[in-house]
Amino acid sequence: TGLGAAAIVYFNQIKARGGKSEACQKIGGVAVGAAMISVLVALFIFGAADTLIELVTPGLTSEVHHEAVTCLKITAPSLPFIVLFCLLTGLLQAEGHFYVTSLGSILLVGLVPLPMLISEQTSSENLALGFDLSATGSCLLLLGISISKQLVTSGRVQWVEWKYLVVLSAPAFTAACFTHGMWLFERYLASSLHPGA
Repeated sequence: TGLGAAAIVYFNQIKARGGKSEACQKIGGVAVGAAMISVLVALFIFGAADTLIELVTPGLTSEVHHEAVTCLKITAPSLPFIVLFCLLTGLLQAEGHFYVTSLGSILLVGLVPLPMLISEQTSSENLALGFDLSATGSCLLLLGISISKQLVTSGRVQWVEWKYLVVLSAPAFTAACFTHGMWLFERYLASSLHPGA
């Protein structure tokens, strides 16, 4: 959400300074850069899933630990799609396309149970696959619409503009990190307790 809010401000400021064409080129460069960075982070999460789960939830039984690692590995590839979804949501909202972003949000949530409905099996792996499906589907919808409306075009972003975009998204990103940090700390404490404690 921090990235979406930053995209709105960034796009509108570039548009006011250099016109819509330049803003679309810059946001295209930001999208490519953000996708590349998130792919690297997703690869790290996939490779270090076992260590990350052990670090965050040390008290899990071996069976639950294995299931958590499997789910994390399944959902790691969705990270680039989630990042682009947030960025494109901000871009489309900056241009007043609120119905499209609402449809994307509905897909982001609505497609999660689809693998369970198709396979008629309730499992954490099917939910993880549903999360991947929803992230991919909602991102591709917004990306297709953004390209068709020529809101995302090829362009480059200078280092100074990257720093500015980071500064714009820092408050929302910090709040999100704090919220998730508290949630992880709570999970850490809960997983270290004995069952029934």
